[in-house]
Amino acid sequence: MRRYDSKIILIYILIVMNLLFVNFVGYKYITNITNCVINPVFWIIIFLISYSIFKESKQRISCKINKEQSILIIILIYLMLYFVQGLFFGYAKSPYSRSFTGLCLNVWSYILIIFYQEVSRNILVRNGKKIFTLILFILIDINLYSFFQINDIVTLFKQISSVLLPSIASNLLLIYLTGSSGLFACLLYKMPISLANYLLPIFPDIDWYFISVETTLLPFIIYLVIKNINEKRINRNIRKTKIRKKNFTTIILMSLLLMFVCFTAGLFKYKPISIISNSMVPIFKRGDIVVTEKLSLEEKKKLEKYDIIEYTLDNIIVVHRIIAIEKHGDDVLYITKGDNNNRSDKEKVKPEQIHGVAKFKIPYLGYPSVWLRDFLNSEQNLVETGK
Repeated sequence: MRRYDSKIILIYILIVMNLLFVNFVGYKYITNITNCVINPVFWIIIFLISYSIFKESKQRISCKINKEQSILIIILIYLMLYFVQGLFFGYAKSPYSRSFTGLCLNVWSYILIIFYQEVSRNILVRNGKKIFTLILFILIDINLYSFFQINDIVTLFKQISSVLLPSIASNLLLIYLTGSSGLFACLLYKMPISLANYLLPIFPDIDWYFISVETTLLPFIIYLVIKNINEKRINRNIRKTKIRKKNFTTIILMSLLLMFVCFTAGLFKYKPISIISNSMVPIFKRGDIVVTEKLSLEEKKKLEKYDIIEYTLDNIIVVHRIIAIEKHGDDVLYITKGDNNNRSDKEKVKPEQIHGVAKFKIPYLGYPSVWLRDFLNSEQNLVETGK
């Protein structure tokens, strides 16, 4: 370990310098350059320095595959439950760009950095000081600059609950996983969630309190599972047929969970929407789930009268029927109305606002969403929204 000391100290110094610069200069004056250039380049440099140590340092891990599979299954279940909550709370559009260039920029600015950071963490934990590494990565996570902008107690409480506490729990778990499960296990914990946050087009519109509870509990659950695996070594006398059957079952389960998450997140051609109003009675009733088909821009311009469409109006998702079509050259405007409403909608709908066309419904499955919104006294417009 002694031969690594100078490199470890160098990594610590560089990370502290970058942390101070980014939070007190970068985010204040050159935010875009910081996110797109300074941070990625810095973590590439740290990665290269760390890798020069990592490739020489071997780590023996017991039950490695079992631990990695367990973490991946837990994360997939978490993502499934996370996106299912959108059926209750509704979905919001991702703030990140959906263009090819935007997605590439998200990968460069956020996703790759996670890999570089975890390699660096792995080296620092195994060859440096765990407590100092923990504090350092928590400070990197929480974005000190945003904390310094807080000027009231309510906002501070929200930031501590939804940002600081989950970060502490997550970083404690990553310190534990580094020693007990290895680098790949850490990446399996962080990468799927980050990919979902930065690359998916929508996310559940969940209150900060629920996010705080869920993201704080997740690391604790994973810790308990890995700790249990460590305490119970794999029985070496298990027959190969049972191992193959277990692995096959795990693969099938993970595939089904992944497909369900993708369907709920709207990655396929069809996606579900929970109806919380009675504006489309008797076709769609409050509590129904409506499955809509995504449309290309050309298909949106070829919609016909009486088609039922899903579109955005004032940041609200609406599912209403087309009752008239206005064409002005190549431009098309749709006049929509809920079947149960007395008047047409207040604004004409442009093709760019349309997400898809309704195909079929699943009765009653959306009632949990209705009850939960009523309980939370949602301020959404129940006449126009189709969320």
